[in-house]
Amino acid sequence: MSQQSCTAFCASKGMPLAGVEYSSECYCGYSMSNGASNTTLLASSKCAMPCSDKTYSESCGGAGTLSLFENTALYPTVTLPTGWTYDNCRTEASSGRGLTGYSFTSDSMTLETCLKTCDSKGFAIGKLPSNSGVEYGRECYCSNAWSNNAGSITTGCNMPCGGAGYETCGAGSKLSTYVKASSTAPRRRGIAGRILVA
Repeated sequence: MSQQSCTAFCASKGMPLAGVEYSSECYCGYSMSNGASNTTLLASSKCAMPCSDKTYSESCGGAGTLSLFENTALYPTVTLPTGWTYDNCRTEASSGRGLTGYSFTSDSMTLETCLKTCDSKGFAIGKLPSNSGVEYGRECYCSNAWSNNAGSITTGCNMPCGGAGYETCGAGSKLSTYVKASSTAPRRRGIAGRILVA
């Protein structure tokens, strides 16, 4: 294991993040998960284990710490269906569901699949939460309004979608939420009346 062999391996799999840990372990992904963070910097001494391949005299992480590398050119571009925009990570209801209009699950869930389905059913809010253990990354809920006191803005939506590991599909009791702008402006009622001549 070396930094070069790990980054080359992850790049060959199309994954932009490569991390070496404990001298000989290599991990790849599109995003950090399971509570890990790529924004928390540690002292270099935390990642000072020498790589098992001694050719380069370099460090390969530590015990429970990653020497992390990022290849930004490998991040795929996510194209949302027309009219849909991201609307924050939001809380799920503590009792029942926050979006109750329509729902379905799929092991190959993607943002496009969820949003196009919500669109076809006539709903303007689509979200991909992961609320129940084994169903993470594969649930889609649609509605035109929030229910059961759900929908507060939060953080922590970091679970990869089942069908697209580079897309985010919520987290435990948290929803990656999208809204669709109205295609036509609502009509305003005018005041009907007669012109009176004195």
